[in-house]
Amino acid sequence: MAYFKELVGGPKNVHYHLGNSNTDWRQDLLYLKRWLEKHSEVTLDTIGYDTPMIDTSLVGIQTKQFPPRYPQPGWHAISVNQIHNRNGDYEYFLKFKPYDMIGYTIYIYHITPDEANRVRREIGFPDWEPLQISQSEKEVIP
Repeated sequence: MAYFKELVGGPKNVHYHLGNSNTDWRQDLLYLKRWLEKHSEVTLDTIGYDTPMIDTSLVGIQTKQFPPRYPQPGWHAISVNQIHNRNGDYEYFLKFKPYDMIGYTIYIYHITPDEANRVRREIGFPDWEPLQISQSEKEVIP
């Protein structure tokens, strides 16, 4: 296994060739928790992890919603297994540069509105626009 990783460019690239339990046994969840503690300024908007297999709140990470199936601004943590899932729902993350990597199985992304819109246009989605809330009426303005 170690030699194979060397042949594909090291452990950072193995997820392009292997998936599921070949790369991820949930070994980096505690590292993600430590990373979040160290970076208290970051609040994850979404977390893409195999939550049916393990509840992230068991290790002290409040489970957030899964990332949408199209780019959206914010802070996102996503496992390499989700990026490469069979449906291809999260392959768009490969079009962004990760902000950080937790172990070799979880990527952290900080996506700006401009970056989200660039990739949304590439894959055929309309631009992202934030919802506006009227302060006087406290209702959503489309």
